[in-house]
Amino acid sequence: MTMTVHNEPVFVPIAGYCPACSRTTLMVDPKGGDIFCSYENCQRPDAASVLLYDAQESGHMVIVGKDGYWTAKHPLIERVDDGVLRCDIGNYIQEHKAYIDPGTYRITRLDDRWFRERLS
Repeated sequence: MTMTVHNEPVFVPIAGYCPACSRTTLMVDPKGGDIFCSYENCQRPDAASVLLYDAQESGHMVIVGKDGYWTAKHPLIERVDDGVLRCDIGNYIQEHKAYIDPGTYRITRLDDRWFRERLS
């Protein structure tokens, strides 16, 4: 249900900081439910919504290059309680990169085991 005042939708402020400008200017769009930053000069007012939509991915997205170079995008949940600082995906890749062909992978962990799915 959309909140209205005099039949106009009400933008509801929410607690938290904009991931783009670090201001406490986050609002909920009453029409679609998206979160946006209401700060006039915010470089990316849709950043909070983009990050939350991206949270549907719970694995690490890893790209391994032909030269052995790799990069990893951590799942958003690892930001909670600084889990990203304790993540050992890098150790896993370094230990196994001789066996990982170049490409894009989703790498997830269940208990103490890593699972790798090739995406491209």
